[in-house]
This record gives sequence, C-alpha cells and structure tokens, in this order.
Amino acid sequence: NHLINYSYQEVASPVVYAPSKVKGTVDKSRHSAVTDFGAKMYEITLEFVADQSVMNFLMFFCTHDWAGSQNMFPTAFQDSYMHGATNTAVATHRTHTVSILFDKGASNGTDYLFPSCMLSNLSVSFDSGTNGGLGTISATFMTGYGPTLGTVTPSSSTAVGSALNAATDKMIWSATDVTSFGLKDLLMDSWSLNISRTINKVGLQSGADSTDSAGYVPSKWSVGGSFSCKRDTNFKELMDLQTVNNTGHSITMLIEKNGTTGWEFSSPTVSIENYSIDFADNGFRVNCDYNCLANDANDAGYVLQF
Repeated sequence: NHLINYSYQEVASPVVYAPSKVKGTVDKSRHSAVTDFGAKMYEITLEFVADQSVMNFLMFFCTHDWAGSQNMFPTAFQDSYMHGATNTAVATHRTHTVSILFDKGASNGTDYLFPSCMLSNLSVSFDSGTNGGLGTISATFMTGYGPTLGTVTPSSSTAVGSALNAATDKMIWSATDVTSFGLKDLLMDSWSLNISRTINKVGLQSGADSTDSAGYVPSKWSVGGSFSCKRDTNFKELMDLQTVNNTGHSITMLIEKNGTTGWEFSSPTVSIENYSIDFADNGFRVNCDYNCLANDANDAGYVLQF
C-alpha cells in the first residue's frame, strides 16, 4: 500500500509544583510536586505516498464528506467530545475518531492499538528536489487514551490506496497541470498544504489510577502552506493583484491534476505573505507562505475544497 513511514510516541505528563514556602531554604519539595495526568497524550504520525484515495480517506476526518468534492467550512465544528457519550453535530461539521492498529507493532511482537484518535494535522507536499518529485502525505493523530497491547483482530478491513504505481502516484510534474494563485499560472518548484488544529484533553475518567481521557476539546482548523516558484511576469502580476485587493481578499488558489478525473485543491480566498527572493543556480525564484481565509460574510462558503 502507500504507507511509507510511521511513528508513535507518548507525550510525557508534566510535573507541576505548588508555590514554595516564604523564606524557605528549598525551592521545591516532594509535597508540592504533582503529575498532571490530564495532559498525558499519545501522538501517532503516518506518512504516505501522495495518492487520491488516501487523501480522500484522510480528508474525511476534516470534512465528514465521502462523495464528490470535500469542503472545509469556516463554521465551528462540534466543540467537545465526551467519553461514553454519543457525540453528534451538523453532518458536514462533525469530527470523527478512529482506532489505529499496528499489527505486531510492539517490541514483543504483539499488536498495538491506539483507540479514539483525532486528526490534528494533515499535510501534503511536493518538491522537485525531494524523492524525485514524488508527493507525500503526512497525517498526525492524537489520543488521550492509553494503547492496548495484545492480540487484536479487526472485524473487517478496507484497503486504502492501491499498490505503488508510477503512472498514478502524484508527482510535482504531474500534480500541477494547473497551478494558479489569483488566476496567475505559476511555474512551481515546490508546493505544500497544511491543515492543523490543537486537540486538548479534558479531565480524566473516574478511578484512582486512570489516565484515560474524559473528553476532548479541539480548536478550529488552520489552513495554509507554502510554495516556491519562478519570479516572472505572472508572479509580479499576482503581487500587484494582492496589493490592489488589500491583503489577498479575492485571490484564489487552484492546484489541479487532469481536471475532473484527477485531484484538485482550491480555495476562494487566499492571503500570500512572508515571501523572500531565492537566487538559486537554476533560476530566479521566490519562496512564499500563504493562508486560506474564511469569508466572515458567508459561512456557507468553503475555506478549502478537495
């Protein structure tokens, strides 16, 4: 399949201290030290070769939309998720959890299962100087539940992504049939998109030794990225357009492959910022950061569409 790398790690529980005694001779004592198990989280990162079916699957956790175009809206997602409760919200704004199983992933050869994981970061990147231009997708999940160690047998499974195939896997040469910002076609050297939010663990379940989460409160999504392109007339016209439109309002983004038969990222409102000149040996280039913006006047409009 398209999974090329993975990692998981435990985010350590911090130790917090009560104020020290006035005029005391020792800064901290054992009676003032408390481990904050409420901050204990686990982070799982999966990296894939860029593939449309993989991206469809991962975007579902951002949009709750399987069919057709997947849209991210500026309206708030469900703002809390409680343990043992039925967590429902507006269908297009719901956030789902997923269990991640590493078959024989533990050091003793048994299975490692992370339950109730929530997507916190999703990024896709293409670079002509990395991996021969082959695109990659990285997804990071967070969970406040401790992993299960033992033999785990899923009741069913569905393959996501076909075998690696040079004809269908997305490369920077093939994934940029149309690459435009503000309707200006740009000659890209690299491009990336990042969708991120913070997952906050709230409280602990009852029980003297429990460190499992009692719920989550996710932040809103932040959408943006970066690109490097040739500094030519089209780029100059784009910068002029951004100046006219005041910080990028009405500047559009479109990254397209094979029109309706391929994949496409688009945003109706983008702000380009923090750009710098790169005097590279292979040409005069610029490196830019961008943010995809919400339309405050129309919450029905999407921030990002895939």
